[in-house]
Amino acid sequence: RNSTRALVALAFLAVIREGVETVLFLIPILSFNGTGIDVVFGGILGLVIAMAAGWAIFAAGVRINLRRFFTVTGTILIFVAAGLVAFAVAEFGEAGLFSNTGAAFDLNRVLPDNGAIGSVLRGLFGYRSAPTPLELIAYLAYLIPVLFLFVIDRPLLRKPAIAA
Repeated sequence: RNSTRALVALAFLAVIREGVETVLFLIPILSFNGTGIDVVFGGILGLVIAMAAGWAIFAAGVRINLRRFFTVTGTILIFVAAGLVAFAVAEFGEAGLFSNTGAAFDLNRVLPDNGAIGSVLRGLFGYRSAPTPLELIAYLAYLIPVLFLFVIDRPLLRKPAIAA
């Protein structure tokens, strides 16, 4: 009985924490952008999608293959983390800790990072249309081994069974 209450309290606190984080992220965006109708619409749309997904999982009894779900979300998070590594390299370069100049390639004509799709990719994965060679190396140096270990070579992450 107490473990059920603890589980409910944990879920409640987790949801409240996420809600507070969302508000703390949206308030500066709203104050920076002025009217912010698109931000409010995006927040409401995200809330509606989350409610629909929650209803589908709990009320409608939709079954999700959790192994596939966590593999996909984990893979997405690895790309997000690789973008953060590249962003950190860019920031260290701007701070003058090392030289970070030039462009490895330039995709501004095809997919500018200030366009609609580029902005989404930049916000989610740290996309830059003209990354420096050092940023590209940092991105790939993180992405390739971590993605390999997470998706392709999962047996390496398992502990060997101990023979009795």
